[in-house]
Amino acid sequence: MEQVANTLAAGNGVAVIPSRMQLTTHEAADLLGVSRPTLVRLLEAGATPFQKPGRHRRGALSDLVADQEHEQDERRVRQFPTRFRQAFGVTTARPDSSPASSRR
Repeated sequence: MEQVANTLAAGNGVAVIPSRMQLTTHEAADLLGVSRPTLVRLLEAGATPFQKPGRHRRGALSDLVADQEHEQDERRVRQFPTRFRQAFGVTTARPDSSPASSRR
């Protein structure tokens, strides 16, 4: 509730949606900021659980949000070494790994 209050105080909107709400691929793609075909490929690859009642795929909002948070966490971890190297001026190349030294 505190997060909702802070978000509203900042002038942003808040939507209350049941976490088990089933979304269409179009709705889910819009929420995640990807194209529908990209989302369908991710679903078919097993990245996110989904149901297929009939011909249409449906995914639970809670699963999609959890996957999005997981992807953001992985992205932060991958970017950390880059930020660390930039902040401290650490280079990635080793002096003994230059092409000239490897030919000797």
